[in-house]
Amino acid sequence: MRVGFWLGDTSAEHGGIAPYAQRVLTSLVGNPEPGWRIVLLCAGDPPVSIKQLAKFHPGLLEIKPIPDPPADTPPRLLDKISARFNRDETPHPSWSYLQDWLARLELDLLHFPTQTLLHPEMQTPYSLTMYGVQELPHLVLPVPHIITMHDVQELHFPENFTPAQRAIRAVQYWKALEKAGAVVVSFDHVKQDLITYFGLPEAKVHVCPIPFRDISLQETTVAAAESYARKYEAWTPFLLYPAHTWRHKNHFRLLQALRALRKDGGQNMKLICTGGTAHHYHTEVVAQVAELGLSDAVLFGGIVPEDELRWLYRHAALVTIPTKYEAGSFPLFEAMLLGSPVICSHVTSLPETIGDRRFVFDPDDTGALTSLILRMLTDAVFRQENLANSAAQSERLRRVNAAAYFYDAYRQLLAIPPRSN
Repeated sequence: MRVGFWLGDTSAEHGGIAPYAQRVLTSLVGNPEPGWRIVLLCAGDPPVSIKQLAKFHPGLLEIKPIPDPPADTPPRLLDKISARFNRDETPHPSWSYLQDWLARLELDLLHFPTQTLLHPEMQTPYSLTMYGVQELPHLVLPVPHIITMHDVQELHFPENFTPAQRAIRAVQYWKALEKAGAVVVSFDHVKQDLITYFGLPEAKVHVCPIPFRDISLQETTVAAAESYARKYEAWTPFLLYPAHTWRHKNHFRLLQALRALRKDGGQNMKLICTGGTAHHYHTEVVAQVAELGLSDAVLFGGIVPEDELRWLYRHAALVTIPTKYEAGSFPLFEAMLLGSPVICSHVTSLPETIGDRRFVFDPDDTGALTSLILRMLTDAVFRQENLANSAAQSERLRRVNAAAYFYDAYRQLLAIPPRSN
């Protein structure tokens, strides 16, 4: 069976979607089942790690770049024809090249691991469902398809979105969910949301765990490590929070805790935040830093290379994850895996992931967060217990073969009998 895996044009600006997609792909190829071949559909040049994966597994992974639109396709096509899609769902004639291309690939199944269909000629990028409003017409696909729905945060925290953003998400997520033959989620709480809010049949939603065994960050060379040591010399010791400055990431509580640590806790601690800053809420976070008198203690590093992020994990005094909503946290996985001390909020799947309630906190309780950070910094025994817990949890999670869950979802959609053990 040939599974088209649509990597599309995902980027780190979309948060955890890109690393999720790449790690699922690595898991599918690294834990293959007989009779399956993965065809990677990507816009532009795929990441080096993906090309290496294809090189090592030539019989399992095939890379097919998504073709560019015809030269006569007008710029901002979606802007000009959105009114047409309000009246019917007939694809615009110039989009037929994608349908023809997909048909020639002779796929049995398409998997979109990116929440909704992501391609300029198929649907407006995911980032616009986060920050803007635009009609998102769907292409009629020539094969059955499955999507991964990462979360429906807007239903739990509507205040983080404008009314127009909530409206466009409600319509387009429903379209994607309705048209998909099956839906993949990473955690049961997301499945329950889809059943509750979208009325999906339980059998249509498959819980496929994040491939924890395939989470890794590029090693830091000796030369790079020396460079990073010089770069961050003035910022040591530091707390680390890898997260885009989106409102639900809850930077403000962490900033309040940092001020309390520096003022009342006797800690000369600084804070390094990595992740995207090209968002409207980032200016509010920067203003909060200034209001709290922390301008010399907080660094927003933007999206950093993998090896640099690895260095930061390994040298952080503590990784702190105060998010108010998270389908699944890659920073939590990565910190645990790399042996970094880490604490997280008690929302969604995070307590289940870290596995010990002593290391979680209420993201709305600044005092609880401050106290837990201080204990992690000053209680050597407690800190060691945190590291031991992370090592045990990492080992447990790495034993799960996530690929088997995805292949099972594919089989069910295609009505293929379960694999016999």
